Amino acid sequence: MMEGTPPDKGEEKAIVKQLWGTPMETGQVWYLLSTRWWVTWQDWVNFRDDPMCTSDFKPGPIDNTVLLKDRTMSKEKKKLKLRDHMLPDSDYVLCCEAVWQKLLTW
Repeated sequence: MMEGTPPDKGEEKAIVKQLWGTPMETGQVWYLLSTRWWVTWQDWVNFRDDPMCTSDFKPGPIDNTVLLKDRTMSKEKKKLKLRDHMLPDSDYVLCCEAVWQKLLTW
């Protein structure tokens, strides 16, 4: 991969696979990814190495709107509220900051 050139999907897969097993530690920031978006990305890069789970559809930017209950505005800042009763893996997955930053920039 040349500097400044976005990685191809094989490179994206390799980078995220390397970072995905990062253990969660106290004080770290972790991010929610909508399972819907995450599975679409996984299928695009064939993350699970399963020929039955591949797609030529490249997902757009991370879209977590399905995780939000509503949006309320205050004078100080915008506040986003998560939906109630969400389940890990079914509704969202957690990712470390390094994975989040990579996915955000691609």
